[in-house]
Amino acid sequence: MLNKKILCFVLAGVFGVGAALPAPIFAANMNAKQYAQYKALKEAKEIRDAVAQKQAFEAKVLQYYKAGLQAYINKNYSQCIQYLTESHVMAKYQGQKDYNIALGESYRQQKNINMALQYQLKAFSLGATDYATVSGIGYNYMDLNNYQKAYPYLLKASQMYLNKVELQWKLGVTCLNLNNEAGVLSSMKKVIALQPNYHPDAYIYIGNVYDNHQHYADSLAVFKTGLNNFANEGMLWFRAGNSCYQSGYYTDAISYLQKAAEFLPQNLDVYYELGFSYLNLDDTNDAAEICNIMSKIAPKDGRTVELSNAVNQRIMQKQMEEQMRIDQINQDIQQQQEEANRAAEQAAAGVI
Repeated sequence: MLNKKILCFVLAGVFGVGAALPAPIFAANMNAKQYAQYKALKEAKEIRDAVAQKQAFEAKVLQYYKAGLQAYINKNYSQCIQYLTESHVMAKYQGQKDYNIALGESYRQQKNINMALQYQLKAFSLGATDYATVSGIGYNYMDLNNYQKAYPYLLKASQMYLNKVELQWKLGVTCLNLNNEAGVLSSMKKVIALQPNYHPDAYIYIGNVYDNHQHYADSLAVFKTGLNNFANEGMLWFRAGNSCYQSGYYTDAISYLQKAAEFLPQNLDVYYELGFSYLNLDDTNDAAEICNIMSKIAPKDGRTVELSNAVNQRIMQKQMEEQMRIDQINQDIQQQQEEANRAAEQAAAGVI
C-alpha cells in the first residue's frame, strides 16, 4: 500500500489543493500497481495544469478582445487598434464580424484609408450592415477619388439609412463626379429636405442640372430657396442672376448680380453678366463703369476685353446715331428755311 505521505501528495493532486506530487524517489518504494496509479495521477495533473494554463491564456485573449471592442464603443480608436491587433487576438478573432467592424472604423478615424478598407470590406463580406461600415466603405473610396467603387456602397447605405444627411450629401457628390444628373437631383433634394441649411452647394448642384437643360425658371426657384437659408452666399446671388440673364430678364438679373458683387468683389463672371445686362438695356454709362471695375481686377482677361469692346462699340454706335439725328435735324431746319425763303421770294414777286 501507498504510505501516508505519498497518499497525501496524490490526493492533493487529484483534488487540486495545489500541493506537489511526490518526488521520483518515492516511486522506488511502490509496487507496479501503485506506480501505475501514481503515473496516471501525475499525467492527469499535468493535463489539468495545461488546460488551466490554456484557459487562463484564452481568458486573457478574450479580455483583450473585449477591451478593444469597448475602446471602439468609447471612440478611443487608437486603443482599439492596439488591443485588436495583438497577435493572439488577431489570430483568434479576425474572422469575427464585430472585430472587423471595430478595426475598420478605427482605422478610418485614424485616416488610414487602405487599412480601413481592408477591414470594412471583410466586415461587409461577413454580413455587416451597420452605418459605419457600409457608408465608411463608400467614404473611403471617395477619399481615394474612386467614385465608381464608392457609388454602390453609398447607394446601399442611403437606402438603409434614409435620414442621414451627410450620407445623402456624399452620394450626391459622388453622382456629380460620375455625371449622374438624376442621382445629383435625387440626393441633393433629400439633403435640402432633411436639413435646408446643410450646405449652399446643394442648391447650386440642383440648379446646375436645370441650367444644363435650359430650365432657367426651375433653377431660379432653387437658387431663391437657397438664398432664404444662405442670404450671405454670393454664389447663390450670382447663379440667381445668371438664370435671369440667360432668360433675358436683364432688370431682374441686375438686382441679383449687384448683390453678388457685394459678396464676390473679385469675381469677373459676376461683373461680366452685370455689364452685359446694363448693355442689353442700353445703359452704356453703368456698363462702362463695370468695365472700369473689371479693368482694375484683370485688364487683359478675355471677359474684360470682350465687355469693353462691346461697350465701346455701343457708345460709338450711339454717337453715330446721335450725330445722324442731329444732322437730320439740321437738314430739316435748313430745308424748312429754304422753303420759307422761296415762299417769301414768291410772295414778294407777286406783290410787284
